[in-house]
Amino acid sequence: MENKNFSWMVRGDYIHLLYYSSLNVLEENVEYDCFRLLLIEEGFGTMCVSNHDVHFSKHALFCINEKDTIQFKNCKDVKVKSIYFVPGFINDILNYVNIRGDNNGFSNATVQDCYLLLSFIYRDDNCFIGQYQLEEDVFLKVSRLFEFINRELLEERDMYWPCRSRSYLLELLVLITRLYDSNKNLIGSELNQIPENISGVINYLNNNYKEKITLQQLATLFTTNRTTLNDQFNKVTNLSVNEYLITMRIDLATTMLRDSLIPISEIICRVGFTNNSHFWRTFKKYTSYSPSEYREKYCWIKD
Repeated sequence: MENKNFSWMVRGDYIHLLYYSSLNVLEENVEYDCFRLLLIEEGFGTMCVSNHDVHFSKHALFCINEKDTIQFKNCKDVKVKSIYFVPGFINDILNYVNIRGDNNGFSNATVQDCYLLLSFIYRDDNCFIGQYQLEEDVFLKVSRLFEFINRELLEERDMYWPCRSRSYLLELLVLITRLYDSNKNLIGSELNQIPENISGVINYLNNNYKEKITLQQLATLFTTNRTTLNDQFNKVTNLSVNEYLITMRIDLATTMLRDSLIPISEIICRVGFTNNSHFWRTFKKYTSYSPSEYREKYCWIKD
């Protein structure tokens, strides 16, 4: 069992990030005044979240807010990883009150950060909103990000470890936000109306954006041809496959630029670009700023 807490002083308050790994899920029967990500690695059971019984099995992910009360019941062979953080860890402007407001007065960049927390904020009186049953490849991606966060907190291997731990959490939240958006709708379509191969392509892109991906590679993988795949993909997303992939990469890059101080060269690699010049040209095309200009304008963290 490993337990690592990281905190620092921002505007008179301590900002916290906690990674916790437990072989005994019953140890989680505690109230915490923070947001919690719970990743069920193995086992099954029932979790009562604010009086809603939610059944779960392995590879489930829960987004719990500071108001949610949780209690595990009838659990069998459960292994869980947990991450605890406060909204201010993402952006020091954010707190439990203003993230639930109308966001008036927020910059566009701060609104985007707030959107990353929707899975924790949005709730329904009739059922618990904030649970995702992950497919195998998504689970592996999420599990790796949990471990990357843990590694940075434990090893403190260079001067960027505080921002790098945040950047992995941001990457995780971006992925969760895509799951949230997919669960609600995709340009007005019901999820079960999306062709299975296109759903698979979207899932593949969401989990492998760091790798080199070509349209021909996807066509081969999903046993179709490039033209058909691109046409079907466009009908669902209003974007070509390449546009979707680039937009995803640039969105993640902007998040890391404004909410961390990790080197731009590291961000380029993390979001799947292999050529620095290509990244700079593409970034400016999509944002009207160079990466350094964007960070200078929107990053809330000071050296």
